Amino acid sequence: TRQATHVQDTSPVGTLDYIDPGYLHTGRFAPSSDTYSLGVSLLQLVTGRLPRGADGRTLHEWVSTLLRAGLIHDALDPAASRESSWPLEDARMLAELAVQCCAYERARRPPLAQVVIALQKLASSAEEKTLASASRTAREPPSMFICPITQEVMREPAVAADGYSYEAAAIQEWLRSGHNSSPMTNAPLAHQRLTPNFTMRSAIAQWRDG
Repeated sequence: TRQATHVQDTSPVGTLDYIDPGYLHTGRFAPSSDTYSLGVSLLQLVTGRLPRGADGRTLHEWVSTLLRAGLIHDALDPAASRESSWPLEDARMLAELAVQCCAYERARRPPLAQVVIALQKLASSAEEKTLASASRTAREPPSMFICPITQEVMREPAVAADGYSYEAAAIQEWLRSGHNSSPMTNAPLAHQRLTPNFTMRSAIAQWRDG
């Protein structure tokens, strides 16, 4: 028994801009017709626009033009890009996949199963990038924990006469080398006494443990 690849139907049902053009012209439905409809939905997800513009131009045509010009950023939904800051590379790959799904010729559309696999890979990639970004953000030390001299997180913070905290060993070396001015403001230091900043050290310890 041969498996059917097309179904004849002369009464199209559905929203026209989501329906396979080949189906509209011939009344023949195929699995790739679903691929076309999915492609239109994906393009809407990327752009936040209607399937067809006021000038009659399809979303597929508009996005294709921007992709060829390397202007994928101009195609992104402004609201989505502001809220999620999604990577341009992921957005470009999703847009390219959607454009392939909307190819006018059915033979040029990827099989639906292949599209699903590609979407799963994109979703996994996006999740990994989100987790990695969150991890980096969570481990970034507050600027007040960074020694102005060494540019590293302080272990023994000490307050100098200018009111700023420095790594004790670093500010001591600064003073021993003949500097009488603030490393931060370059203004003269009233004295060279250093006061351990126990509050800062405790806060840094809590950040390290967290």
